Amino acid sequence: MFEIVNIRSDQMLQIARIETFLLENPDPGVRIRPKEQMQNAFDLGHGLLVTRNDSVEGVSLVFKYEVPPTGTIFSEIGTMRVVATGYDLQAFLASFHLLQLYLEEQSDKQQEVFAVVTPGTASEHNLQTKVGMQRWDPPIDLKILRQNAGMPFNPEKSVILADLDSIRRAFINLRRWHVRDNIFQTPKNAESILIRSGWFSPDALNYSP
Repeated sequence: MFEIVNIRSDQMLQIARIETFLLENPDPGVRIRPKEQMQNAFDLGHGLLVTRNDSVEGVSLVFKYEVPPTGTIFSEIGTMRVVATGYDLQAFLASFHLLQLYLEEQSDKQQEVFAVVTPGTASEHNLQTKVGMQRWDPPIDLKILRQNAGMPFNPEKSVILADLDSIRRAFINLRRWHVRDNIFQTPKNAESILIRSGWFSPDALNYSP
């Protein structure tokens, strides 16, 4: 059984496990972020660690950019690296991120959720077909923010956006994959997943937009 937990900035041992996992499992499509960005993801509780039998099987982080003075928040599902179950776990992690981001956003600020992918890859196809993310041209404000953060958009990559329909699909998917309590199954029902995040309750699945 997989176990998924949100890692926060005071969990130094777990953060070290994440960093080691990313270094030992490099992927051309996954960029190692500047330390400040990594720390910000952990500060906000948007670092997901996936383990099985105490072995790290995957990592997924969300990085936030806020545009002054409008306050528009751009959340990037990035540094997603999974070494187990093909692309099933990727779809689950993306859907779980969308649920958490939607439930946390209580202000009137506009929020956009996006990911950067290599065009034509199975990863892009997976996020488009299973999560409903679509090709998107990021606004100039976001391009400047990423440039200043040391992570400019790569012109050889595609940017895909999760709109409101994608968020609704994430809730539908998670309800379909839900087994009982905090236990889910991967999309093809090949593996069980236990959510060990203190904020999560199955009742959260009922708050779909």
